[in-house]
Amino acid sequence: MKLLIDASSINKKNILASVPGYIFRLIDMFATESGLELLVDYSMSQFFKGKYPHLTIHNIKRNYILYRLPIFGEVYGRFVYKQAISKISHSVEIIPSDLDRSTKVQSSAKKILIIYDLKAIKDGSFFKRRRNFRFYNFLINNATKVIAISEYTRKDLETFFNVPRPKIHVIYCSVNAPKQTFWNRPSPIPEKYLLYVNTLLPQKNVLTLVKAFENIKQKNSHHLVIVGKETPYWKREILPYINSHDLGDRIILFQNLPVENLWHLYKNASVFVTPSLREGFGYTPIEAALCKVPVICSRCEALPYSTQGLLNYYEPAKDYKALACKIDEVLNNPPSEQQLEKIAEKYKKDYSSERQLDLFKKVLHDIEE
Repeated sequence: MKLLIDASSINKKNILASVPGYIFRLIDMFATESGLELLVDYSMSQFFKGKYPHLTIHNIKRNYILYRLPIFGEVYGRFVYKQAISKISHSVEIIPSDLDRSTKVQSSAKKILIIYDLKAIKDGSFFKRRRNFRFYNFLINNATKVIAISEYTRKDLETFFNVPRPKIHVIYCSVNAPKQTFWNRPSPIPEKYLLYVNTLLPQKNVLTLVKAFENIKQKNSHHLVIVGKETPYWKREILPYINSHDLGDRIILFQNLPVENLWHLYKNASVFVTPSLREGFGYTPIEAALCKVPVICSRCEALPYSTQGLLNYYEPAKDYKALACKIDEVLNNPPSEQQLEKIAEKYKKDYSSERQLDLFKKVLHDIEE
């Protein structure tokens, strides 16, 4: 079997984002398997050749001025994508980016489509939701198999698209800690801090966390450390709130951290908090728990499924007072080291790369039959 993984959605600007992170983990899982080839954006070709020198790398070269044009850009993107795919001899293609509209093409190869969540058809204007619905519908109908990254996403797929159960396979994401962690940034880390790691978007509900922190800040000396790339929402809504409520000296933002720095923050946090409203899986609470740190999270969407009910939960998700009470409770009565160790071992086993690879191989075996 000749397997092609489409990594062409990765570029220099998004390389640290969650979907590229998933794609890299996917490639790493299959990297030792024979017959694996990659499709990458031309601008990333040297990077991939350096990272995976033993793999065959194919390039797709796009004119990004044309690619980003409304309507025409989609047609152009599909044309270039189809040309690139047609030159590659492969029997199965894994499409791990479910929002790359270039992939809306037909080919003779069997396709495995990976769906993270369906927020694109739940949020936004009616026009956007309908447009995204048609796009997903095309991809799903043309896929041989669909991988949902959580049980929650599988249920969504059945609800919105009536996908037959045998076509969907639930394969949770793999989550692995780096071998080494360290801190080499100019800014020091506070001695005690609460930690948030996620995108700074409305659906991640960071404002509720900021308000909860404000509610308890007089009770302790902790800082709130936020890791995420600045967004218009952060600048428009969150930062003004922080400044107008005199929280600037207790809240720290870090951006674009290398993985070793990020995991160092995980390991040294007093509590990790994720108040998210939208999650197809939820990497960050799993990552924090692997570091044996107490974790607080909402019960929204996939979080109860992926965290397996083993963490500290609060609700309603937008109730900052409920979150403040839960933070106060966990700080004053943290889980024992034995409890944290047990959770970490459970996640380490369930979300290991080896387990995920075995499940993918079963899907590939089904396709071959």
